[in-house]
Amino acid sequence: MIKTGYEEMKKLDISEMKLPPELREEETVLAVVKGFVQMIPAIIALTSERICIRPEKSSPTPSDTNTANQEIELKEIKALRKTGFLQYTIEIETDKIYQLPKIPATKEVETFIKILIERAGLKRTEWGKESKEKRVAKGIFGGVIASFGFLTAIFIGLIGIFLVILGLLLCLSLIGIILGILCLIFGIFLLSGAVGAGGIGALGGTLLGRREEWKK
Repeated sequence: MIKTGYEEMKKLDISEMKLPPELREEETVLAVVKGFVQMIPAIIALTSERICIRPEKSSPTPSDTNTANQEIELKEIKALRKTGFLQYTIEIETDKIYQLPKIPATKEVETFIKILIERAGLKRTEWGKESKEKRVAKGIFGGVIASFGFLTAIFIGLIGIFLVILGLLLCLSLIGIILGILCLIFGIFLLSGAVGAGGIGALGGTLLGRREEWKK
């Protein structure tokens, strides 16, 4: 646990990064969170001077190396935009646009964003502001889609896994090989459907998501 000046928050060590940055003289690490690039973990460190992003040491290097290996000077940040609900997409504007790894909407991440906004000297704008009625309707609709999608994905996925295992077992015997192949095909089909249902759930999360912006 470290003191951030705002609250105590759990901190990942930058030593968990692949090729961690060398801290400059008097530069300190304020907060560290884990994000994801194409489902591969990346670590985002906020220091007193910059944002440093690297793939996690134990993970394969993401193909999107532009997102997984970045350094952004806090003094150069002109704007920050955040969208999402269960998972945040964060865009940072300097003289160019940076896309950070996607980060889950946790209390620690909220603290990380708060520290970043204050350190960069940003103020909230009216971007993405909606009426209360629209936010409520959007939230209900998005919540239904998210819940249905994720629950369906879990249910279908479990059935698909069971059928794949059953199919493999049946294929071990000559008598059950035909039935086994059918179970395998149907199981794989259901697993594909589970992925699609998960995508619907993610869409629901997006519909629930708020759009916020901070600028200098």
